[in-house]
Amino acid sequence: LQHGPITQMKFLYNGDKRELTNKEFYSSVPSPDFYVLDGKISKTILRNRGVDSKNIYISGPLRLDDVFKIANDSYKIERFNTDNTRILVAPGHNDTDFVVRLILRSIKNSNYKVIIKSHPKIEPEVIEQLIINNLDEEDLLKNNISIVRDGDIYENMQNCDIFVCSYSSTGVEAIAFGLPIILLQSNRTPDMSLFYKYKNDILSARSSKILRKHLDYLTTNEDFRNQYLNDLKKVLKDSFYQSNATKSKKLELLFSELNRTLKV
Repeated sequence: LQHGPITQMKFLYNGDKRELTNKEFYSSVPSPDFYVLDGKISKTILRNRGVDSKNIYISGPLRLDDVFKIANDSYKIERFNTDNTRILVAPGHNDTDFVVRLILRSIKNSNYKVIIKSHPKIEPEVIEQLIINNLDEEDLLKNNISIVRDGDIYENMQNCDIFVCSYSSTGVEAIAFGLPIILLQSNRTPDMSLFYKYKNDILSARSSKILRKHLDYLTTNEDFRNQYLNDLKKVLKDSFYQSNATKSKKLELLFSELNRTLKV
């Protein structure tokens, strides 16, 4: 049962890079008899690895059943209607330092309001220390930065205008909330996000200069922003099948069918 994004990097079992490209290696790696996946992207990756289609079932992300109920209502929320564009930033588990430093450099001399939600395995105090270390004590920029200490990330998606992330699947989840996303990419690590297939369609940044350019353009160009959000819907569909709350029911039907088949 899939939980979180599947990328080629997740198939490194023995550490041999040939595992990423050679289907023969798949037979030597421990693997389940049946896969229940979030969407088309995950299925394509498994098929390329040599997994038979009959062993793959797309249910959509069960973990997001309740989230999508909120997201469908949030998509109608009017955004970019305040003096300070609200940017929600979600660093991944392994790139908090990179993401926080990049966002701090990109919003210099601006009125952007930044809300940072740390990964569940990263304490908010780590974010706080990074801000202290990278800003002067008298820097007024601190007044526009807040750290989420309670609640989940979805509460904040309802109240922000732009979502900035790295490889986390929350980038796709944000699309369901009607948020334009900007993907941050490090020069030192490969793209492990669900967006790797859509490189030409996703706003991405490896530097603070490019990130600032994207932030300014999304804020000031409503026509572009609306078209971008419309284009992002394909990524959402390919990643998560459907953005509705019926996944648990689909899995129930699947298990009933499997149980019937096994009895036969």
